[in-house]
Amino acid sequence: TSNSYLESLGHFAPQQAHANLARSCLEILIHASGNSMSRIYQYAVVYWAAHYEIAQFKEKADVDLLSTFLFEDDHLEKWLEALSSILPTHQTNLAGELSQKLHAVWSVPESPLFAISCFGLHPVLDFNQNSDQILDWHQPNSDGASALSLASHFGHLETVRYLLQQDLIARSEEHTSELQ
Repeated sequence: TSNSYLESLGHFAPQQAHANLARSCLEILIHASGNSMSRIYQYAVVYWAAHYEIAQFKEKADVDLLSTFLFEDDHLEKWLEALSSILPTHQTNLAGELSQKLHAVWSVPESPLFAISCFGLHPVLDFNQNSDQILDWHQPNSDGASALSLASHFGHLETVRYLLQQDLIARSEEHTSELQ
């Protein structure tokens, strides 16, 4: 079939297509001027994380782009603000799990940890060791759920492992400082 042929070309294989869409969405969100509410901007707001989740990026350039979005300037805050205005109007169009994930990303204070947990984006944390932002591994989201419980609920085993490892490291550092 024509689908099989196109997928065999590589550029049209599902994972590569999602990778291209994820990159494009984040570029739109990072470089958006003002409060753009074009249809492509709205698409990027709603679907960037789903594309990243499927693409399963491991290359440094892609993780750097994600790190820029989640940890630098006010991109995360602008995304959450846009999402809060777009989500109510798109609610009926979203698949159940995507809707659940998007509702779980809010927290006070805002933290990238919940988008990372809901969409299995933990590799960005390894590349973001130099960030000034300190993540509270035990912070609950706005619904009272932990990052660990969200990663587990949405089936992101590697993210669960990563979060458990970070918890062990944090507890070890606490005990070390108590002994000093």
